[in-house]
Amino acid sequence: MLKRGGAYVCNVKMRSKILYASDRIKTCLNAFFSTLLQGKLGKNTRYGSKALTEALHRMLYTGSSLSATAESMGLAHTTLTRKLQRVNRDQVWEALSTVMDPLLGVERDLLVVDFTHLQYTGKDLLRYTTGTTGGDVFKLLAAASGGSICYLAHKSMLDWKEDLLQDLLDRAGSGRILVADGEFGSKKCMKRLWEAVETGLLEGFVVRGNPRWHRLLYRFQGAPPGLKKRARLWGREVWVYKVRLGDEAGYLISSSSDLGPREYRARWAIEVYFRDAKDLLPRMCLHALPARLAVFAACVAASGVLRLHEVSKGAWRSGVSHLSTRALGIVLERPGLCRLLLKDVKPSWCTDLG
Repeated sequence: MLKRGGAYVCNVKMRSKILYASDRIKTCLNAFFSTLLQGKLGKNTRYGSKALTEALHRMLYTGSSLSATAESMGLAHTTLTRKLQRVNRDQVWEALSTVMDPLLGVERDLLVVDFTHLQYTGKDLLRYTTGTTGGDVFKLLAAASGGSICYLAHKSMLDWKEDLLQDLLDRAGSGRILVADGEFGSKKCMKRLWEAVETGLLEGFVVRGNPRWHRLLYRFQGAPPGLKKRARLWGREVWVYKVRLGDEAGYLISSSSDLGPREYRARWAIEVYFRDAKDLLPRMCLHALPARLAVFAACVAASGVLRLHEVSKGAWRSGVSHLSTRALGIVLERPGLCRLLLKDVKPSWCTDLG
């Protein structure tokens, strides 16, 4: 994407790439809303999955609120969002798993978890903010073969992470390798993890170490990254890795010498999806928690598509916003050039070219 004289200009190849990414986002959103609203449409099918897909897609690249987007499309905002009021949060994340599984690229035996914080307001949500400041909630997305699992709780529930961990392990099934950041590094959580390994619920685990909890890590402060040592932690034998995490050194604690930095790298994908989804998240005036979760889930799916096709959020938003009808017509009028540039890629808007 080039900027000349204040106007955005892109070549045909970049234009095609951006349009293809938008087409894939719409496909994923339509699959998500079709699963989510199954059996909940009623008689007013005009405001079904297709209308929500178009509205959410436009909302994501314009950054406008859902009410403003609905108004620009000539739709009634309250009618459009009423469908989302009838779902629950478990249904949101079950529907999300249908589109995220092929995008996450998580290995079959890995259960990768990460926390993120979101803010929300609204009279109907005040009961969720008890014991918190600023209406913060945290979510936990667990990516594994067969589904994406998400928990929602208010911030004060972080004091009982071991209960969330146990529920997560029960839902995910047995035989997986858990990969997590430092939230599951407490003594109680580590005890739960070892119990899961001994009972066969987990094959093993890799968590990020915290010197405040794991005092044994202080003895490795002078060692260079790349260290791998066997040690004892709270009466258990563990493997300690010192690795480079961004601009600083960090520690990983593993249950086996065969598990370490390679498995931990998969956790970064989940963190990136959360970060990108929060960047795409527009202003919302939705007062129901499931409706807000559905919008956030749509952002997660969109960020997954953009990352899969190596299109930045800024390029996609600017490209879709500034691609005029005339610019799109140039591509459609030259189908031979479009096919040459896309080669094996066949977006839906290109399949009917003459």
